[in-house]
Formats: sequence, C-alpha cells, structure tokens
Amino acid sequence: GVPEQNPCFTGRHGCDTNAMCRPGDSLQFTCECATGFTGDGRYCHDIDECRETPHICGFNAVCNNQPGTFRCECLTGFVFASDGRTCIEEDRPVDHCERGTHTCDAADRALCSYSGGSAFVCSCLPGFEGDGRVCRDVDECQQERCHRDAFCSNTQGSYTCQCRPGFHGDGFQCTAS
Repeated sequence: GVPEQNPCFTGRHGCDTNAMCRPGDSLQFTCECATGFTGDGRYCHDIDECRETPHICGFNAVCNNQPGTFRCECLTGFVFASDGRTCIEEDRPVDHCERGTHTCDAADRALCSYSGGSAFVCSCLPGFEGDGRVCRDVDECQQERCHRDAFCSNTQGSYTCQCRPGFHGDGFQCTAS
C-alpha cells in the first residue's frame, strides 16, 4: 500500500494550535510551542511577559499582555521617543497666562497675553509703564492733566483731580464759584 505520510504533513499530529510540528524519522515528530508560548507542544499557553519581566516596558509605560506577545503603551501625557520604546513627556503647549506660571507683573499692573505654543507676552496696564515683567505706576500729576485750579492726587495706575476751594467743576474744568 501507500507508505503513510508523516503526521506533520497530514495534519494528524495533535500539536497545539500555537505550536509547530517538527517531522522526525518516518512517522516520528515533535511539537514545539511557538515563540511567546510555553508548554509541552501538545498544550501551549501564552507567556505573560508583563508579569515575568516587570520592567520590560520601562518608565512611564504600561505593559499590555497579548497572545504570544505584549505591547508597551505610554501613560497619559507621555509619547514614544524616536526609539519606539522609551516614553517621554509629551511636549504639549502650556498656556502660562491661564495657569498663572507666567513671569508678568501682578494682575493689577500687567496683562499676560497667550500667544500660542507655550509663549506669552507681558504688557503693562494703562497708568503703568515698563516691560510688562516689571510695571511702575505713572505719576500723572507730573503730566499736568488736571485744571490749573485743581489738586492732583496720584493713585496706583490712575489719578484724581479735585477743584481747589473757591472753584467748582470736575477737576479737569474748574470755574470760580
């Protein structure tokens, strides 16, 4: 009759679906678990690389076991570096004005304006002068903005005018009573 073929070629070997059948002499054969699996070849089970090698994924990453393999995933806020393995902090733009991490002067003297990316611009509010990082009060009384028959009082970021005794008006226009 026809010589029997090796079970590896007929598919009647009984090796696990995750195993390779290796033909031997005549009808001899062995079953060998595939990479990422372990067992006797007739029964193979997945190796949990995440549990067996705890730091397989490195810092800021989580290991995800999968049949025959595993996957590293970066934690939220982290992305893979160019090597595809290391997780580095994501270079997300930061609105320093909103966060309050800017270097502008105090909010009652300066304005922080977000300008895209992680950039911002500082500018002094009206009544103040400087580069936005340091803002000084402008002494409007030095600029003779009030009427000549009025008192000028300088305040932080502003000033007030008041007509002298014997005059009435708003301090910008004073007329003799």
